[in-house]
Amino acid sequence: MPTKTIALGGWSGVDNVHSPDARTFQPPGELEKRLAALVAASDVDLDDDGWPASRPGVSTVLEPTAALRGFSALGMLLIHDEDEIRQVDLDEDPVGTTTIVSGLAVDDPVQFLEHEEQVFWTTTSYAGRITSAGVAKNWGMQVPPTPTLGTTSGALPAGRYQVTVTYADASGIESAAPQAAVITVSGTQAITVTLTPNDANATHVRIYATEADSDAFYHVKTVAVVRFRRR
Repeated sequence: MPTKTIALGGWSGVDNVHSPDARTFQPPGELEKRLAALVAASDVDLDDDGWPASRPGVSTVLEPTAALRGFSALGMLLIHDEDEIRQVDLDEDPVGTTTIVSGLAVDDPVQFLEHEEQVFWTTTSYAGRITSAGVAKNWGMQVPPTPTLGTTSGALPAGRYQVTVTYADASGIESAAPQAAVITVSGTQAITVTLTPNDANATHVRIYATEADSDAFYHVKTVAVVRFRRR
């Protein structure tokens, strides 16, 4: 079936955007002068009447040193440049960057994912979260060491008990648990739990224990982590 040339803006051409009865879509009548044809156009936008308008030109506003990956989410533009994750400060003049994470590998590109109003990122060695305010947070924690158990006076029923622990951070995220420690009490004792945290992100330790001669764990207590600094 032969094709028919129709008008596009001030030129003849094919318009597949408007409805067939739109004025822009109508071909010239038999007595009308044929319009000049628009063959090609670069960097233009077409308005509703089919007229092209030039797009604004582009210019370089930031030159990263060795950018590996970029990601836009939550109103932030993040780039992995050299060994850092940086937030591009588009509102500044000239445009600059703010370092959010440092110490990454220069040849291990960061993978980004937006989830629940946060940006999660990971490489083959490191992982973390970035809030919508551009603040770096941990993503997960170390597994705690197996706790050291002891006894003090108390009234736990005699039997064999198992005790394990987990970490919780400031966001309430909980770590995995290590292998449980085992202790046997006589019926006139209570159990003491000693642990040296191995993760700076841990704000609390959650203690889980079984009943006497059982394998079912229950949450017993949550204890705040206390750290001492030498002067």
